[in-house]
Amino acid sequence: MNYDAIKEQLPSFQLGLAKGHAEGQADAARRGVERLCRVLGVELTEERQLQLGALDLAGLEQLAAQLEQHRAWPPA
Repeated sequence: MNYDAIKEQLPSFQLGLAKGHAEGQADAARRGVERLCRVLGVELTEERQLQLGALDLAGLEQLAAQLEQHRAWPPA
C-alpha cells in the first residue's frame, strides 16, 4: 500500500467529507422548511421553491425561524 499517496489525498478527502456534510445539513433544513410550510398552510409556490433551493444552511435556519414566529412567508 502506498501511504504517501494516501496522505496526499487526505486533505481533499476531508474537504469532500466536510462539503458533503454541509450539503446534507442544508438538505435536511430545506425539507424541514417544506414540512413547516405544509403544517402552517403556507403555499410553496414555484418562486418560493427556487428561493429555498438558493439558500444556504444559515438562510434556511433564518427562514424557518421567521415562519415559526410569523406563521407566514416573509415579505419580499
